[in-house]
Amino acid sequence: MNSKIKKIISICLIILGIIFFSVSLYIKNIYSGADFEQILYNFMFAAGTSWSPIIDGVKYCLPIVLICTLILIIPVLFKKDICLNFYLKKKKRTYSIAFVSDCIYSICLFTFFVVYALSHLGFFEYMDNQKIESEIFDKYYVAPGKVDLIFPENKRNLIYIYLESMESSFASYTSLDKEINLIPNLSKLAEQNSSFSNSDSLGGAYQVYGTTYTVASMISQTAGVPLKTIIEVNTYGKDSDFLPGITSLGDILEKNGYNQYILMGSNSSFAARDKYFSQHGNYNIYDHDWAIEAGYLPEGYNVWWGYEDKKLFKIAKEELKKISKSNEPFNFTILTADTHANDGYLDKSCDEIYDDVYANVLLCNDEMVAEFVEWVSKQSFAKNTSVILVGDHLTMRLEISDNLSQDRTIFNTFINSLSKTQNISNRIFTQFDMFPTTLASLGVQIEGNRLGLGTNLFSEVPTYAEELGLEYLNQQLEKKSSYYNTNFLEGTYLDMINELNEES
Repeated sequence: MNSKIKKIISICLIILGIIFFSVSLYIKNIYSGADFEQILYNFMFAAGTSWSPIIDGVKYCLPIVLICTLILIIPVLFKKDICLNFYLKKKKRTYSIAFVSDCIYSICLFTFFVVYALSHLGFFEYMDNQKIESEIFDKYYVAPGKVDLIFPENKRNLIYIYLESMESSFASYTSLDKEINLIPNLSKLAEQNSSFSNSDSLGGAYQVYGTTYTVASMISQTAGVPLKTIIEVNTYGKDSDFLPGITSLGDILEKNGYNQYILMGSNSSFAARDKYFSQHGNYNIYDHDWAIEAGYLPEGYNVWWGYEDKKLFKIAKEELKKISKSNEPFNFTILTADTHANDGYLDKSCDEIYDDVYANVLLCNDEMVAEFVEWVSKQSFAKNTSVILVGDHLTMRLEISDNLSQDRTIFNTFINSLSKTQNISNRIFTQFDMFPTTLASLGVQIEGNRLGLGTNLFSEVPTYAEELGLEYLNQQLEKKSSYYNTNFLEGTYLDMINELNEES
């Protein structure tokens, strides 16, 4: 092979390996705690993502790629092959063998970088878990379709707000050795209403495997199951059904005559959220594109993930005025985005009190949410409406998480709930428990007080996290599950898995 072509191939391999390496560093830096299943799922359904993390990724990776490339291609550009010479006495000739050639050098570097990246992202741990069968669903999953659910005669409206990356821990943010509450209004709402805690003070739900990113959390909170990723794109809804075997909150409310809506400032196609909510509850999906078509935004408007939360809550008010005129009950779900990692979106109307931009974003978003809740309380439909505020997952921003309480939990508050309980403190619970607890807040009587892997927190029944322990629960959720594949995905890829097992 021509030496110039060999050098070009060698350099390309080195650069490609460095790109893998730098991207893995960026992903783990910006999305702390992200497991391989999360990374894989978001890669499969990347359409509709914000340009912000992509641009940030390029800024983060480019210096690493350039510096490493300049250093590591020097041997390729300026050094000849390292040869091993030996002399054969019989033939009286000296022979030369390339001991370290350009190609071997580049292949070794490429392999090292790729293996490091895969290890850093948890690929090998993920593959190990695919060899072990989980028992959690076989033993403990409660199929909602087989449970008696009794709704009150006067069905209650629901406003369910997913607060992006909202932790209860933000109430104890440490800056310059001083503890600051970045969510004073949410803390007050939690104190005045029903808010379940893992401690005697403000706390919340523990995050478990398969619930650590937005779409996974949405599924866990509305269906009581994690989102497990399979390496087959069609499994989750691009050309087929999205988890066709589950029964979710949306399915149950639709069956009971609810009109359902989900409002978000981003593109609903990202992570196939549109598939999930349209197929499980027939939600009217109000996303970024819809807001432009409806005339709420000018053509081509794009800020942050689509449009900012200040506009989101303004649109929510307008739509709720229209929706509430109907005699039928409604479920109006909202997903915020300003507090998304890494630095969030600081609205022009927000005060800049702290040096940390994200701290200012949290403080401002706290005010926006509280103002919206106050507005709801003054509307004619408020008396017959339960409002639920809940974080989707823990923040993935490493910089601020270092300044938070070690026992980090997800925020929750149930406002105007029909169900009440004194047993709200020192509870061990997860996002799964939001599913039956949400129905209970609407006055629904649940046979056995369990749905999916969730437990009604308003009842006296212990959660699975309390009964089995968080460690066991996480270990089981990490493993593969034939029950999950057969009953929730309805065997859409079982043949492929069986073939792979037979070959191995």
